[in-house]
Amino acid sequence: MKEKIALYSLGIGIFVLGSVIYDHLVHGEAIQLGRLWLAVLLLPVLSYFIWLRWDWAPKEGRERSKRERQAAKEFRRQVEAEKAAAAAKDRQ
Repeated sequence: MKEKIALYSLGIGIFVLGSVIYDHLVHGEAIQLGRLWLAVLLLPVLSYFIWLRWDWAPKEGRERSKRERQAAKEFRRQVEAEKAAAAAKDRQ
């Protein structure tokens, strides 16, 4: 799960960096290297804090989220099995 949080944080960081560049290009201004450098320095730190907050989350909260994900997976499997059964019934 930590790897998934890190990947999501990296995705957020890339999105923010892209939005900084896009904002400057849309307004026809040159990219200010100071702001770009600040964004590059801050994004890994903020991404790490997002990951760290999840890591420090109360154990009950982490367990509850695992149970909810497992229940959602089981529900999806059940729905897919019902769809497959309905499709097999329609073929007959």
